[in-house]
Amino acid sequence: MTRKIMLLALILAFAAPAAHAGGYLGAGVGQAYTKVEETDISVDLDGDTTGWKVFGGYSFVKFFAIEVSYADFGSVKDSSSGVEITSEAKTYDAFAVGKIPFPVVEPFLKIGYASVDSTVSVAGLSSSDKSWDLAWGVGVGFNILKKLHLRLEYEQFDVSPDYDGIEPNSDLYMISASAAWRF
Repeated sequence: MTRKIMLLALILAFAAPAAHAGGYLGAGVGQAYTKVEETDISVDLDGDTTGWKVFGGYSFVKFFAIEVSYADFGSVKDSSSGVEITSEAKTYDAFAVGKIPFPVVEPFLKIGYASVDSTVSVAGLSSSDKSWDLAWGVGVGFNILKKLHLRLEYEQFDVSPDYDGIEPNSDLYMISASAAWRF
């Protein structure tokens, strides 16, 4: 019985009016925050920089969309115990987006996975890592014109890198402002 109800709910969700379906493309800029901490080798990097992203998505119904994006978190430099540390991170990600479409304001939540490409350099030695990690975000969009959509959002990436056997505690997030064109 539960499966029949779930199947009926899915059919009804995808049978919603086509007026809410459509794609969008956008770009944004914001404050990117990076923290890398490893107590065994005394690495402690904590800093922020300007980050940017491009994204695109498709709304199947007025409450749900799929979104993909590329984000560049820039290069963060810090020093710990007199040693310079540099970190760079980029992500390719995919999200399921749930939204509540009011006439002007559109709050949303998103959850997905990100391919995080990160590099850490300590005292001239560099190590890179590519990993798939959980990502999520929350924000609010503003429907300015029929096709123009502005949004503010917070995104967090639960990064778990492995730099040649060293697995530091890492935080990566961005607070951004974006503009998207709907078609």
